[in-house]
Amino acid sequence: MNRKMIIIAFIMCFSAVNVFSFPKKEVSGNEDIKKEIDALKKSQEETNKALKELSGKIGSNTGGTQPINTARPDEVRNNDNKLVPLTWETARLFEDDLYKLDFYINKNLNLPPKELNKNYGVVKDGKIIENTEKNLPDENLIINNNTPVKATKFSLNPKNKATIDIYYSGQSAVLKFKRNTRDYFELESVTKNTRDYPFNEEVLLYVHDERSQSKQNPVQSSSTQTSSTSSVKRPPIPEDIMLSGDQRTYLTRDAVVKYLDNSSSVSTRDIRAIIDHYINESKRENINHDIAIAQMCYATNYLNNKTLFNNNNFAGLITAGAKMYGKSWNGKFPEGSKIGVKAHIQHLKGYASTVPPSPPIVDPRFNLLPRGKGDTLQKLSKYWVKNNPEKYESEIKEILEKLYNYQENYR
Repeated sequence: MNRKMIIIAFIMCFSAVNVFSFPKKEVSGNEDIKKEIDALKKSQEETNKALKELSGKIGSNTGGTQPINTARPDEVRNNDNKLVPLTWETARLFEDDLYKLDFYINKNLNLPPKELNKNYGVVKDGKIIENTEKNLPDENLIINNNTPVKATKFSLNPKNKATIDIYYSGQSAVLKFKRNTRDYFELESVTKNTRDYPFNEEVLLYVHDERSQSKQNPVQSSSTQTSSTSSVKRPPIPEDIMLSGDQRTYLTRDAVVKYLDNSSSVSTRDIRAIIDHYINESKRENINHDIAIAQMCYATNYLNNKTLFNNNNFAGLITAGAKMYGKSWNGKFPEGSKIGVKAHIQHLKGYASTVPPSPPIVDPRFNLLPRGKGDTLQKLSKYWVKNNPEKYESEIKEILEKLYNYQENYR
């Protein structure tokens, strides 16, 4: 604010100098007075123009009057309603109702237009026609993030090319969003009357979090069908590796299988077998299978890492110092996915508890573990990722958030 006031004061002073530094002369009649008045008006107009340009630059730099922190996709508030970033999984889940939803962007936009080509058209009644106004004003495109908008076109397959087009009718602007590597829809291009409006910041597509709404809309009505989790209250993102007391897991086999079926090329049969092993082996060792499944998703990139998948090494266990059957281990579990999952669960328990897992021990790194060094995700992250444990913990929780969100709407 101080910087802004100093700049404005400087411009005002500069304007004053322009007004009062004309060569002094005697006023001779009405004509000379008129010239002085015109000069004053001109100077004032220049000052107003400079202030307007400065205001536009400040608005562009600060994201307008309602800045939102987008260091990472997170929930935001919009007119007292909670908004969350739209994921590819959610879009797929409500594909039939996507045209009915209200979408928002997570920040205000103030974008200058790209330099015009010689020939261009304009949009009229939804069609591009030849431009008859050859000198359209070079005004900034201003879009408020409080404005609800609809999707005009979308394509969710193939996954790596999923796109959603949003139309702001008041500004005749089309914003195209494309799925990014984190499964969010990120702004790819902005056009108005076939003119491009370049930008250099991350802008994401958001929707209402229906858990905060009292009235139903298409998302709610489509998700009121029988759900495998309708009787299970969603818990907070878990921290404890071992289950104790009244703790319980939340993820169900069917929802996780469907989620991974949409995210990888692995057969549904193989996915179902792997998730069954995780649930059964975790129950045997009293491990929170939600965290174990999230770790598997992280290590294998949702089963898309073919090497780890083919080796049944779902935890990404390294071979250094590892032994199996008294020999150096090559990173593979040739006996099948059940042994690979069992090794992962034993590995988790070895870190979190001094109680030995059920025999036989198939984790080739079990004898190398610092036994019972931590019983929470936060405490153990520093052993798993020494360089940046906070980032690892955050990414595991983000995966859990995705899985939980998906399961809440799973039909």
